[in-house]
Amino acid sequence: MPNEPICTLILAGGYGTRLGDLGRSMAKPLLRIKGKTILDHILEKTNKIQCPNQTYILINSKFATQYEHWIRQRTESLSLTLVNNQDLSADRAPDIITNIAMTISQMTPHSDLLIIGGDNFFDFSLWDFVVYSRAHRGISTVLVDVKTIEEARQFSVVSLDKGDRIMDISEKPSWPSSLTVTTCIYWFPKDRLHYFSHYSKEMPHSESFGQFFQWVCAIEPVFGYRCLGNWHDIGTREVYESLAEPTRQQT
Repeated sequence: MPNEPICTLILAGGYGTRLGDLGRSMAKPLLRIKGKTILDHILEKTNKIQCPNQTYILINSKFATQYEHWIRQRTESLSLTLVNNQDLSADRAPDIITNIAMTISQMTPHSDLLIIGGDNFFDFSLWDFVVYSRAHRGISTVLVDVKTIEEARQFSVVSLDKGDRIMDISEKPSWPSSLTVTTCIYWFPKDRLHYFSHYSKEMPHSESFGQFFQWVCAIEPVFGYRCLGNWHDIGTREVYESLAEPTRQQT
């Protein structure tokens, strides 16, 4: 049903190691682009989803105080919940899929799940993706076309059939078969959420969501939704500064 409630899970628990000194002192999703944090930009998109939406933000202990300060500044009525599954005495978090499985277990009631990486910066509609995903009644992900082979090597590269089903997926391949890549934006119907707990219990430690998604694609049909628009993975300081530069020039 188009207006059935959903849950959004924003993955904001990374440590920003590829950002160098910048990532050591500030949570990546709280870095500012065009006068707003990356997380604020994401929430602008989720707020436009035309059905009830409860949002969970998966964080870590290192930056918990920063996120707590940030959430106190939010004034909109959208329900926001910070989730920190770390033991404060531990040096490292659970792997990403175990962390998501733990978070899903805390969600009541279970709803269809929209997952967004907290370092995604984009300008296309998430509502269009929700409509597409519910029409296909299955797992899906947002796809974009990058411009060069060098860019494609940094992401999970996919090949599609004529019905938008992902037929092949390779994580960070040396020789990409296409320039079409997955973003860290995924849709999981509520009856597929058990995959996360199953994988975390039965499979090897997962260092990336991409490994888990490859496993899912081997189990059942998964669909790719091509988005026209701008998308950036804020993975390195160079990418961040190329987007933040216009803001510094105006100030």
